[in-house]
Amino acid sequence: MSFEFIDGQYESGKGFGYELKENFKGKNVKNSVYTNAVIEYLSNLEQFDINEMDTGGINIGRLYFFFYQATTPGLAYYDTQPLVYITEVNYNAGYFIGANMHYLNTKHREGIAQSLINKGSTVAVPRKTIHRYLFSGVAGGFMRVPEKDWPSIAMLPMEKFVDTRGQPFPKHRAWNKP
Repeated sequence: MSFEFIDGQYESGKGFGYELKENFKGKNVKNSVYTNAVIEYLSNLEQFDINEMDTGGINIGRLYFFFYQATTPGLAYYDTQPLVYITEVNYNAGYFIGANMHYLNTKHREGIAQSLINKGSTVAVPRKTIHRYLFSGVAGGFMRVPEKDWPSIAMLPMEKFVDTRGQPFPKHRAWNKP
């Protein structure tokens, strides 16, 4: 099955995230409002239903939003709502690697997402965005983000960092870590 029909052509300044920000302009909006709106938008698009038993639907070079529960010992904090550009998938070992846009300040995400669209052969992403995720930690499957929406959705404040006890971890501290 192909996803080309949902991708569309990226146009600077256009996309679901820009429209959403415009709708909330001048209002104090919680991150969960943006997250819920994106989930609804992405859920209405035809997508593969992916869970830990059927992971064949994710593709390298695509951007996905999902919910995650880390089980790796020693993590000081992690993002429970990653927005990840997939760079490697190892089905046999049960993990994938990607660049999580949420480890960047919202001001920088749009440019990184645009460069991923125009990638050519390679794109340099900040090292702190690269993370390994276990398929067993993904809850509820993956929601593929259409390429036309990568920059606009990347800039939305949907990150949700928690520490090892599950307590909120300040996003500015995650952004400032090397």
